[in-house]
Amino acid sequence: MKIFWDTNLFIYLWEDGPQTQTTRSFVEWIVNSKHEVITSALSLGEILVIPFRMKDENRVRDYEKAFSGIDVVAFTSAVARHFARLWALHPNLRPPDAMQLASAIHTQADVFITNDNRLASIPLEASLRVMALKDWETLKS
Repeated sequence: MKIFWDTNLFIYLWEDGPQTQTTRSFVEWIVNSKHEVITSALSLGEILVIPFRMKDENRVRDYEKAFSGIDVVAFTSAVARHFARLWALHPNLRPPDAMQLASAIHTQADVFITNDNRLASIPLEASLRVMALKDWETLKS
């Protein structure tokens, strides 16, 4: 199964918070089940903002190293086409969210995991299933 991660999941995984344990359990299941994790270059860019702001080069390198083991989708002209279609059909969709969904659609991901409930309500023409992190265990069945 191809599982697309929205940026917030990386934040939950690496920064201790209320969603950290849920995210770690999800990662353990992904690794044990040998599923593929996909994200976009936008996620990498978003996750690097705080370390750059704090001038924490070690954290920048750590995050970049962690992303090296993940399939990171570039924003190509093919992804841009999916982006444009999504944004045209859903003008209230924020451009970064449209970029993430477009990347997931382009890679033919099976599921898009996020904690942004607004995204789950967007009707997509693709077979991409958008779901909240809290519901990840439904993927087991």
